Parts: sequence; C-alpha cells; structure tokens
Amino acid sequence: MNQLFDEALEMARNQKTTLTWHPEFQELADFAKSDGASQSQERILEHLAQCPDCADLVLAIRKESQPVDSAQEQPDADEEAWTRFLQYERVRRDAESVEHQRVPSSHSTPSRFSPRLLLGLGLAAAVALGWLLGTFGTAIEKNAKPAPILAAPLVLMLQPIDPANTQRGVKDPRAAFADLALVLTSNHAAEYAAYRAVFHGEGASSLEIEGLQRQEDRSFVLVIPQGNLKPGTYRVETFGLDQEVWRPMDRYLLTVAAPFGQP
Repeated sequence: MNQLFDEALEMARNQKTTLTWHPEFQELADFAKSDGASQSQERILEHLAQCPDCADLVLAIRKESQPVDSAQEQPDADEEAWTRFLQYERVRRDAESVEHQRVPSSHSTPSRFSPRLLLGLGLAAAVALGWLLGTFGTAIEKNAKPAPILAAPLVLMLQPIDPANTQRGVKDPRAAFADLALVLTSNHAAEYAAYRAVFHGEGASSLEIEGLQRQEDRSFVLVIPQGNLKPGTYRVETFGLDQEVWRPMDRYLLTVAAPFGQP
C-alpha cells in the first residue's frame, strides 16, 4: 500500500471527516464498514467502478476494519474478486457507448472486444457479485429488481451451419430479456474491407448490424441490447465487402425463446 493510502487509513482511525485531496473520503470509509444498508450504495459502486484509487481505498479500509483472524483467511481471493468486478464494470460501460450496439446504422462503431474477454465477463461478474453480497450484506427483497450496475449480458457462441441442416442453433429463455453478446465463429479464410451481419426473423422481422470488426481467430463479436430481438428463430448471415459487393460468408441459426410466463 502506498503512502497516500497509509495516510488515509490513519485519518480514518482518528475519525477525521474530510480530506483536502478527496471530499468523499468519509463517505467511502462509511461504505466500506457498512452492512450495505446505505441508500447511496449504488452511486458509490458506480464511482468505484470509475476510480481505481477509491476502489483500492475501500478494499484497504475494509481489511483494516476486519478482525485479524478473518482478515487473514482469504485476502487474495477478496482482492481478486474486487479487481474482476471493476474490470467487468469498465468493459460494460464501454459496451454501452458503442453506437452500433444501440441503434442499427451504417455508421456503427466496430466491435472492440475479444471472445475470451466477453466469455470471461459472466464468471467475473458472478464472483464479484458474491463477494459484494458477502462483504456488505446486501439484502435483495423477494420482488426487488436487481441493480442495473450488476447486470451482465448473456454470452452465446454460434457455430456456422450447413445450408442443408437447419436444426442447429442456440436456445436460451434468458435471451429474450437480457443484453445478448453473440460470438460468431468462422472458418471463412477470405479477408474483406468491411463486414456486416444480417438477422432474418419470422415475417418482416430483421436486424442489420454493420461496421463489424473481425477478431484474430476470424470470429465476430456482437452485443445486441435488450429488446432488439423478439422471441423467434433467426437466420444469421455474415457478409464481407469486396469492391463494393457484399460477399456471403457464414450462416447461423439463433432461436430466442419467449420470456418466462409467456407461451
């Protein structure tokens, strides 16, 4: 721990309420020692996801306030879970700012995430959520809505299908009411100037996403916001731009189940 954190902890022991370098120090200290009942908990979590210094400080204060025996049980596991939570939060916030993930457009921003990173987000969020609930004793009411800051996208991986085989696909009831991160694997060797994906649904239902960025393993990663795909079966096709002509690449099948409680 560097000198700045040592000084902050010493001031917390002396119950000083302000710091010239950070006016919210006492609030962070109270949050680190609280049982999770603070009404400003979500706002503080949002701040911690953007401020590594405050995040480290909260973790340090929490360790400092624990009994010696319990603090020595799993310090590395706690710190690792906290770090994973912050990494997940920053990536999730970046994903929300990508234009093509919000509104289908020909001027969409290319995807910037690797399949390994997206596939690891779900596990990181689960570990971090368990740590936060155990640390701060957050109580979730029976009918309460989960805090949006802890919501993770549903990650699915689709394999190309043979045109003669239409039975392969992915079906998950959660896909109807969660942000959907699709990893489209591909063995198509040709490289093109630009890429796009088209979702052909039942009837007139369709979705087109342009500006895709191909990953090193030739796959594509698409994050589709909640509500952009209605329940049903979709034929997904990828295309590459070759001298102003969109060349077909791979085809996939995606089945989105109806939300719980609906036929």
